[in-house]
Amino acid sequence: MVELAWTTATELNNDFFQIEHSRDGIQFDAVGKVKGVGTTTETINYNFMHRQPASGTNYYRLKQVDFDGAYEYSDIISVEVYSRTNGIRVYPNPTVDRVFIQVDKQPKDIQFALTTILGQKVDVQPATGDFGWELDLARLPKGIYVLQLDYDGKSLTKRIVKE
Repeated sequence: MVELAWTTATELNNDFFQIEHSRDGIQFDAVGKVKGVGTTTETINYNFMHRQPASGTNYYRLKQVDFDGAYEYSDIISVEVYSRTNGIRVYPNPTVDRVFIQVDKQPKDIQFALTTILGQKVDVQPATGDFGWELDLARLPKGIYVLQLDYDGKSLTKRIVKE
């Protein structure tokens, strides 16, 4: 996770801050929003936790938006994120009904296989989402499952606990 923190000395008609994220420092996407305090001459501290940064360099900027829709961008900052996930994240884990799957670098082709801890194949197909794939486990019984991903000449496995 990346925690972003910033401070304002004064604010005039500040509606909100939109937090924007980029992998290349050029194309940014909104990843969050923090409400402003409007108008004040007091120092205000803000923060935002980006829970899904990519492995490697991540770029961030703030878009400060006034009540009338006028806005300004902050300077761009970069943050290095070092992953200890072997290139794949499966979260939340344990889960109740679904998991999200993220791969550090977008593969050309990826194959998913889910089995029970005893090796029985489970028929589920991930849906493509904004940050990777989503796997719906709602209809499966509680237990431990093994997710295997084959992509770009790699084969990775992750254990999933369904509560």
